[in-house]
Amino acid sequence: MTLGHTIGDRLLKQAADRLSGALFGDQMLSRIGEDEFIVLLDRPPACSLEPESGDSARLADRLLGALAEPFDVDGHRLLLSASIRRQPLSRTW
Repeated sequence: MTLGHTIGDRLLKQAADRLSGALFGDQMLSRIGEDEFIVLLDRPPACSLEPESGDSARLADRLLGALAEPFDVDGHRLLLSASIRRQPLSRTW
């Protein structure tokens, strides 16, 4: 069942608002695809983006937690699933 583009757009807006609310400082959220977002951050020297890093794991938990509660879009109770990939970017560009 589809609810149409209007409901989908409103759901994406609510999701973006929640994700933005989970960020700190100069962390930046951007939508890069139909239903894909990226978080950009300038990591301080003491912070690692390696998968086992506590800092990146806490950020991932905050982002997933922001999407865990149902969304109410025009009377429709909607649940989202999400996945996160952490990817350090090279600074040699």
